[in-house]
Amino acid sequence: MKLLLIWPQIDQSLFSYKPLLDIFGDKGQFFPLPLISAAAHFPEHWELRLLDMQFEQLSEKDIGWADYVLVAADNLQIDSLLKNTDITRANAKVIVFGEALSALVCQGLDHITMVKGDFGEMSKTCREKTVAEEITEDMVSGNLKQTYETIPCNETYQFMVPRYDLVEPRLYFSLSLKLSKGQGRNYRRKPLKQIVSELDILYSLSGGFKSIYLTDDDLIGDVKENNERREQFILLLEYIHDWQCKNSFPFDFFFHGTLSSAHDELTGVFKKMADAGISIMLLPLNRCHQTTFGAQSRDEVQKICSKVDFFRKQGIGVFGKVTIESHIKVRDVDFFAQLIKNTSIPVVFVDTSLHGNDDHKLNEQMQLRLLREIYQPSKYFARCIRWISEWNDEYVAKRMTGTVRANQDYRRVIRGIMLQGFKRRYAISYWYYLIQVLVRFSYKPARFSLAVFLGYMYEVMYGQLIASYTKRKTIPLTSHHSIKKEGIEVNG
Repeated sequence: MKLLLIWPQIDQSLFSYKPLLDIFGDKGQFFPLPLISAAAHFPEHWELRLLDMQFEQLSEKDIGWADYVLVAADNLQIDSLLKNTDITRANAKVIVFGEALSALVCQGLDHITMVKGDFGEMSKTCREKTVAEEITEDMVSGNLKQTYETIPCNETYQFMVPRYDLVEPRLYFSLSLKLSKGQGRNYRRKPLKQIVSELDILYSLSGGFKSIYLTDDDLIGDVKENNERREQFILLLEYIHDWQCKNSFPFDFFFHGTLSSAHDELTGVFKKMADAGISIMLLPLNRCHQTTFGAQSRDEVQKICSKVDFFRKQGIGVFGKVTIESHIKVRDVDFFAQLIKNTSIPVVFVDTSLHGNDDHKLNEQMQLRLLREIYQPSKYFARCIRWISEWNDEYVAKRMTGTVRANQDYRRVIRGIMLQGFKRRYAISYWYYLIQVLVRFSYKPARFSLAVFLGYMYEVMYGQLIASYTKRKTIPLTSHHSIKKEGIEVNG
């Protein structure tokens, strides 16, 4: 049986890491972990082939080669999937899974076979088999069902080692790894030996010097209240730390976190995370639409600032994420801008929650308003300097870990300077930033490396700002700053 695995193109209108790919010399933005994890459930003697549309073209010949086509359909990939007629026409043999299945139904593609849930979970219609086992039998017989559903949180779930042999990790900007599954009572962690084995595979295939995104739904979870869970988590951190030490710290890791985990009781846990190289947190900041403004708003900002400062003192770097939700007002956006300024979080991703209606048009206006405020070059680089100056780099400074060495690669530095220092209108702010970095951090390798990386990251944020401005040219912007004055070129 021949199975073609397709990883669709990622939507570039929201966040495009292409500038980083150009600077780093990589090809792929997002590692296809969901696809190779699903592939692990199919028979070993089957002929599997993965096509990543981030840097490969899909042709009718590719579709014709396969007996069946397995497609990932996450939210950022749905547009690419819907636009590709080669995939949608081959509906008789296409199997789709992922977060965006409802969007396919809305587009009239409900005749494509859909898998709702994890391939390793037990089937809802045949409870003695996993969905993977059921769908494998149906593929062999040629009688695919329209829908396959799982019974979530099955206690007998078996973690499979993803088919890393189907991809070339060296081509990707960052890698992905899943340590556990589920939340709360349904939380299940991979065996420690399997985690170490997967790290060995990723290291051997990629050569190291990369970041790994931990895709866990609930990495930290209830470790504060649950002593057993805390002991298990600390043991996991010790295993990762020992592996890192054995291999000279080839990776650093980033993960999703929450403000609620900023608690004194977890100080030791976060220090162990930083010591293991799990040192970057993506933190959602979606509170502005619920906040009462005035004195209470200022108190709220101070509380959040103290929690962000808690992470920074433990050696955890923070990237923020803001979702502009419905019925948002200008004062809400101003609250966010003030919060980001006070916390000095350098990189904050700004998204909108609605699409294709009047509320979304308003949200785009508010999105641009916030982007314009936080990504004026002088403000962004000032936040970077302040964040790095106050960051506890004790654990990273012990060794040249993961991307610390990679960020100082002379080829990256030269490509970054040529692009940002000579081809962008924010070049003056960029050069001023580089001078400050050299003066303050040249003898502190960890901080210097982070400063260089944050310099690269501005090109990504700058791209989002230009894309948003291009879509909404008539939006009233914040106060008196003009595009030209701040050095933001509209035409790229």
